[in-house]
Amino acid sequence: MDRSYLLKIIEKNFIIFDKNETSKRIADNYWFDESLRKLVQEQSNKLDEDELRSSQHIVFYKATENVLKRIKNDRNYFFIELEKDVWEEIVDTSQLIISVYYHYSAVCEPVLMYDFIRKIMKEKILLV
Repeated sequence: MDRSYLLKIIEKNFIIFDKNETSKRIADNYWFDESLRKLVQEQSNKLDEDELRSSQHIVFYKATENVLKRIKNDRNYFFIELEKDVWEEIVDTSQLIISVYYHYSAVCEPVLMYDFIRKIMKEKILLV
């Protein structure tokens, strides 16, 4: 899976927050590790350094995994009215995950993002 291919898919199918909006929205988002939030808020060049991909991938993976676990746990109740805030949070965090990946090349491996996109599209979490 090629990153440039995924970026084209993202551009075509999703609304992407710009870097400033991404850094503002991630500030209070507890789904992300504090160190990753800080780097995104600072719009750090470290998030584009290939040497750090393995360490960033693990941190970013945890955020995607937590969102996907929550989707899986709540999927059976999707059509029953859940707390509106819960689904809004999942949608906002999913969009934030995609925006972070879009702007920062070393945040995770393309295969992780491909899997995440495939799952959220399957569950119809974001409007595409």
